[in-house]
Amino acid sequence: MEKDALVYVDLDGVPLLAGRLWTRVRKNKEGATFEYGDSWLKHPNRFSLEPALKLGPSILAIGFSSRHNCMRS
Repeated sequence: MEKDALVYVDLDGVPLLAGRLWTRVRKNKEGATFEYGDSWLKHPNRFSLEPALKLGPSILAIGFSSRHNCMRS
């Protein structure tokens, strides 16, 4: 099963689309993938949402873990 969500950042009261997050379950393990949006990468006040999510145009795999444990990056 795969789900996706748009990720927004509120800067000075203005919601800005930062990227898209996909989550999925395969063989009883959960994983996620994140991709920054072009408008976020071009924004002058952009920043990395998390140290493991380096700013850039590539798709970032966050990792898989057992569905009974916490997701790890």
